[in-house]
Amino acid sequence: MNFFHPILRHKKISAIVLCTLAATIVFVAFFHKSQPPLSTNISTPALVVEALDAQFPYFTIAAREYISAKKPQWVAAHDSEDDRRDFPLAEQNPLLWRQLDHKYHFDAVLLCGDPGEYSKLMEHLIVSKDWTLTYVDHTSFVFRRPPAKPWSLNACHAIMEKFANYSGPDRAVFLTQFAGKLLAIGQIDLAKQQLDQSLALDSRSPETWTQLAVYESRRNKWNEALEDVGHALAIAPDNTHALSTKAQALYASKQFGAALDISAKLLESNPDNPNVLFFHAKIAHDARAYRQEIPTLKHLVEIVEKQKQPTAGFRIYLAQAYARDGQAAASLEEFEKALAEGGLSADQREFINESVRTIKSRTSL
Repeated sequence: MNFFHPILRHKKISAIVLCTLAATIVFVAFFHKSQPPLSTNISTPALVVEALDAQFPYFTIAAREYISAKKPQWVAAHDSEDDRRDFPLAEQNPLLWRQLDHKYHFDAVLLCGDPGEYSKLMEHLIVSKDWTLTYVDHTSFVFRRPPAKPWSLNACHAIMEKFANYSGPDRAVFLTQFAGKLLAIGQIDLAKQQLDQSLALDSRSPETWTQLAVYESRRNKWNEALEDVGHALAIAPDNTHALSTKAQALYASKQFGAALDISAKLLESNPDNPNVLFFHAKIAHDARAYRQEIPTLKHLVEIVEKQKQPTAGFRIYLAQAYARDGQAAASLEEFEKALAEGGLSADQREFINESVRTIKSRTSL
């Protein structure tokens, strides 16, 4: 029995995104594997780390290993057990990041690696008035406090010129990675130029074809995106970035069953990745595959609990999945746990109370 009328999946509730989740599910490896080995300036954030004049910067987890070797004082300043837990979580939780900033008063923010991993924080910094985007290259973004000079297209061209004379393989990787950064800040036309140049250098790069699919996704061209990612998967059938991009395109075009099949394949190789778990649960919900949604959300709650982060938002999703699967008692239990945890908005509490009343009115519980 389905205890929920569809309207009870409140729009504000369905938009819950907690600190462990990325806005987009992207899994590009930060250090590109290739033969022969890529230049250090291509495969690491060497340029930005060397140039950044800062004492107490915030940095993303993708940069930690390189920073540990080159700027160990930056790591030492934020190396407590709490920091090692909270710094990665803050990438998708602006409120937690603000708490860290209040504690340390960062003099710079260095966002390295895949923009999907820190999308929420970057969106927050871009619209905030107390931080300015000052630097973009193929590995990183830098934000500084005003009156810092904002990044401009002139600076963009200077970066491109810096790599103009690199070898073909190096330049192809640079162009693809740089395109990914440009897409993340809305420079889609310029990103497309980089991708076209990269394909001219290496037409069999699954990363480039996948990034081209991301470009088409930004334009809501889902058929084109699926065609491009199809090229990527024909070259590298197990490429995680390509698979995740295909799942997104299928989901966005409402092909939920096909998206669920791809997502299940991703879940096999990433069983404890919160991003993969949440996206799989989301697809399963819209595919009405509640018997897949429920264990996925249960495992996600376990992971978030181990990270000592709030679970109430995920429990609301889990409670709804139980209710739609006819498991009224389990649904009520999860709703009660969410309320007991606290930290919910008034709308969330109202939604839970309304849902509990609905379930009890339709059962003997």
